[in-house]
Amino acid sequence: LPIYYVALAGSLATFTGDLMVYPLDSIKTIQQTEIGLGMSVLAAAQYLWEQSGGMAGLYHGFVAYGVADAIAGSLKFGVYEGWKRTVRQHVLVGAALAMLASSISLLPGEVLKQNLQMGIYDSLPEAIETILQTKGLAGFYRGYDGIVFRDVPYTIIELGLYDFFKGLAQKEGETTAAWKDVVAAAVTGAIA
Repeated sequence: LPIYYVALAGSLATFTGDLMVYPLDSIKTIQQTEIGLGMSVLAAAQYLWEQSGGMAGLYHGFVAYGVADAIAGSLKFGVYEGWKRTVRQHVLVGAALAMLASSISLLPGEVLKQNLQMGIYDSLPEAIETILQTKGLAGFYRGYDGIVFRDVPYTIIELGLYDFFKGLAQKEGETTAAWKDVVAAAVTGAIA
């Protein structure tokens, strides 16, 4: 497949995954604040539901994060596949570079998401404007070192193991069945 297909697939897969797990991320974020300290998952979900008018509370900040992470997914998978096709060795280095490339988009989305989830800002435009005015562009990259230390090893494990398991399921000269790719991805995700 052309690299842009891989990048598009990475973008769509990332966005779809985010859409499915975002409410849990919102619940986790509330539990990590002073308001939600000691709250159970159900209590945090109820709090978000009541405070933000239903389902919107569980998805507060999703647009910013979903778009940023979809772009990050495109960069991650595009860079990784491009590396594998051109360099053909040291794929773990390619995975690390892929994560660093994707972090350019990922971190601003993460910063906006968390600020919106915690209710620091009521809207995306307000969050963007205030962060730019008070902290400048660097405000969108707050915590960059933490993301790098967390996500580079994760991405090396994720992409390295995925290729390994996919290779185990593939016979010489043939492509793997889609269900085998899904199983390889599921096992990889669980381990990573």
